[in-house]
Amino acid sequence: MIQSNHQKNNQVIYKTHHNSKTKKSFIGCYLILNEEISNLTSVDQVKMLVDKGIELQFIQYRVRNKSFYEMAKDVDKIIRLMENSKISTKLIINDYLKLATDHAHGLHIGVNDVHYVHAISEIENRGREIVRADHLHCSLYDSRNFFLGISANSYDKVIEYNSTVFANKIAYIGLGPVGYSKFMSHITPIGLSTAKQAIQSSEIPIVFIGGLRQFSLYDLFCEPVPNGIALMSAVIKQNELDISVLNTFIKLYNTIEKPKKKVDLYDNE
Repeated sequence: MIQSNHQKNNQVIYKTHHNSKTKKSFIGCYLILNEEISNLTSVDQVKMLVDKGIELQFIQYRVRNKSFYEMAKDVDKIIRLMENSKISTKLIINDYLKLATDHAHGLHIGVNDVHYVHAISEIENRGREIVRADHLHCSLYDSRNFFLGISANSYDKVIEYNSTVFANKIAYIGLGPVGYSKFMSHITPIGLSTAKQAIQSSEIPIVFIGGLRQFSLYDLFCEPVPNGIALMSAVIKQNELDISVLNTFIKLYNTIEKPKKKVDLYDNE
């Protein structure tokens, strides 16, 4: 699990200097489903979340070895699970644009996937309205709304995305790996200091991903705070989900919204 440098009975109050616009764009804990590291299917993983009453802003469906038909069946089952449980979690599809626009709430594209300008054009041609992450907190959200996330593996990419005329159509930037990750070993880690600089330079919400377990919770949540934290192997185990990790990050982001409340970093360890 991600470690803390604090003593057992220490508590932390996180300072918040975000304006209201930035606070509304907090994405919080973002779970990436993965079947390659677990005996659980993606549907199983979502069912466990639903059964435990865990409600996140986004979860991402990410598979590599299934047909389009099999993926569409998975996605429909996941959507039904969430709708039946009345949770408002939005499902993001990694890479597959048609699957995302036909069945889900959003699309995530990697650095080497379809170009974001082409993706935006295709999404809008399919009748979906691309919105920013602050629509997560907006009562005007409707089924036509669509969230587009995009990967960046350098500070320069973050600046590029913020400089494009399409910046207002990007819901978040997945920035990483922040530290070394065996799942992203072909990419040089950005480092926590550079990742923090990217938060300050970006109008688009920044979600940290990759190699986060080498950093303490204190270091991750010192100002400036990332708009979101993407988790995968820290939560998804061979036959279960580590719900305590999700609860820790949910609690931390709730503290950011309510800075007078204290959080014991060890409650769930």
